[in-house]
Amino acid sequence: MMHHIGRRLSRRFEERTRDRSLTSAQWRLLVLLRRAGEMRQARLAEALEIEPISVSRMIDRMEQGGWVSREPDPTDRRARIVRPTARAMNSLSRLGDVAEAVYAEALRGFSRSEIDTLMGLIDRMNLNLATADGETACGTSKIGAEA
Repeated sequence: MMHHIGRRLSRRFEERTRDRSLTSAQWRLLVLLRRAGEMRQARLAEALEIEPISVSRMIDRMEQGGWVSREPDPTDRRARIVRPTARAMNSLSRLGDVAEAVYAEALRGFSRSEIDTLMGLIDRMNLNLATADGETACGTSKIGAEA
């Protein structure tokens, strides 16, 4: 069920951002860079849970579109550092409005208490799975925090 909800959220998000020519995976990459700062391609692949070759191809397209820049890592000549461009940062500042609208649609009819309960339960599931895998829980839910 959560997989289907995630796919529907992604589809809604892509519908509302189609004019910006980025997929939801590309938006996720930009949001990650905004939150964590510049990072190596290999770390991006790990954080996005995508194969390194897929991230490399995604970054190729995003670099051609002016969304990211990729430069050699000064501490490791084999690695590349990915940074969001000014264009990306400007678009990301407007992205929050789109995300809020999609989440508001998904949570329509929920009370504040129901939203808090739902988000708390999802965060606990995330923590349980991350702990079982020996990871730290990242991406804890902020959906509905302002609703």
